[in-house]
Amino acid sequence: MPQPRNHRVGGHLQAVPESRRRPRREDVVTYRVRVELTGAEPPVWRRLDIASNLFLDRVHHVLQVVMGWDDYHLHQFASGDEVHRPHAENYVMPSAFDEDVVGVDERRVRLDEVLVEPGERLHYEYDFGDSWSHTLDLEAVLDRAPNDPAHCLDGARACPPEDCGGTGGYAELLRVLADPDDPEYDHMRTWAGEDFDPGRFDVDAVNGALSVVGGLRAPVIDPDSPLGELLARVHVPSSIGEALDALAAPPPSVNAAEPETFGAHYRWLLNRIGDEGVKLTAAGYLPPALVSETVDALELNDQWNASTNREHHLPEVLHFRESAQHLGLLRKANGRLLVTKAGTRARTHPDLLWRHMVTVLPVATTSRGPEAECGRQAGTLFLLAVAAGLPKQARAELVREGLSAVGWRDGGGDALSDRSAYHMMWGTSIVLEYLQLLPRRLTWPEPPETPVSADAIRLARAALGV
Repeated sequence: MPQPRNHRVGGHLQAVPESRRRPRREDVVTYRVRVELTGAEPPVWRRLDIASNLFLDRVHHVLQVVMGWDDYHLHQFASGDEVHRPHAENYVMPSAFDEDVVGVDERRVRLDEVLVEPGERLHYEYDFGDSWSHTLDLEAVLDRAPNDPAHCLDGARACPPEDCGGTGGYAELLRVLADPDDPEYDHMRTWAGEDFDPGRFDVDAVNGALSVVGGLRAPVIDPDSPLGELLARVHVPSSIGEALDALAAPPPSVNAAEPETFGAHYRWLLNRIGDEGVKLTAAGYLPPALVSETVDALELNDQWNASTNREHHLPEVLHFRESAQHLGLLRKANGRLLVTKAGTRARTHPDLLWRHMVTVLPVATTSRGPEAECGRQAGTLFLLAVAAGLPKQARAELVREGLSAVGWRDGGGDALSDRSAYHMMWGTSIVLEYLQLLPRRLTWPEPPETPVSADAIRLARAALGV
């Protein structure tokens, strides 16, 4: 069973106080911003065009790239006075709330709420040990151009190396590197890297790096949603960033007739169980007659040995019934399988079942403990992969990379394998299979890879709230 290296980021989330909230622009525009590293001599600065509607957590990713930092350390934004001054309003990382830091969740604040008119300034601090302070000065408000969310125009000088001791330490490093006869020259040159040139700045390289930063184009994600909470815990791998960018496209349209067939198999089962329920076997399985009916309903006659009608010998039937329980549509009580109140509503119309699925997904195959948490996170990542239209293997890789980024490991402390990741996303993935939105994995021969359907993408996006 996967083990967590670090647990859920807890703490409260603060909304932006209405009394201090800057008016948001009605339309998305382009901000021309000059970013300068405070106290660096000679000056280290960048000028960039950036979409006004980016939330500050995404502005952070832009600043890391355009400046040249490696995103190893903590950060925060501040408006008003300098960072750490009593009257500054701080916009902080979600993990800061675990340390009782006072501030506003940066994921809830758009850039055009803290910068509105040319001449206004925002502060950004990176690495609280070295205390690299930056000023963001709004130089101009321009019409929105149909380009990337951020584009660097020009700048000067290289970013200081990480962990060199702040502006004082960097000044000392520059002094030593300028004098090959200094006793510390060889050591400092090796530490900084032979290719480190403090005077070099390559705008094309910066823009190339910006073009592959994932998540900048993604729609607003509710920080309190399963996806929002998961993203707050990870240094987003490229696979997740690319999937988030795919969500910027409008959801696909679906055939008006298709919703009428949504969840036909689940609705058949709910109606077959009925108001009175079904008596289970002594071992807690479906009675043989109902197993045979389910094989017919799921069109499994060509896949399984017709000589058996025992549920525990037919994994696809067993998993189908169990998934209905995980979804809260069925429950066991006093030796009977019963339809829940939610199931009673959902069986009457496809639209009500669709709404129920949107509400409960993702699901795990167990209800408590670390495995349940890991299963829900894996299901969230799986839905993100489906919403992005990724093929089967890419979906599995995204789930594995995402779980590893959160900190999950297998029982021996090793990185999760593809098999382990698949096991954890199983509770959610089989639902989409039984909804006939994705090919079933238990069929043989395995069906060929097909593009993710518009219905699957639409359901996954709705379940994620995007």
